[in-house]
Amino acid sequence: QGDPIEERHKESMERGPIIDQLVYCVNSYREAALSKDPKFDHIDINDKQK
Repeated sequence: QGDPIEERHKESMERGPIIDQLVYCVNSYREAALSKDPKFDHIDINDKQK
């Protein structure tokens, strides 16, 4: 199976880059929604600013 401590260490080492990827993705979607692109006009301004 594997040592639980080694498994936890591996998980903690992978967590940082994965969180960075998630933050990048969320920010990309937020920037797109806040853009002046007409395809996002249906989103309420209050929702865009959340």
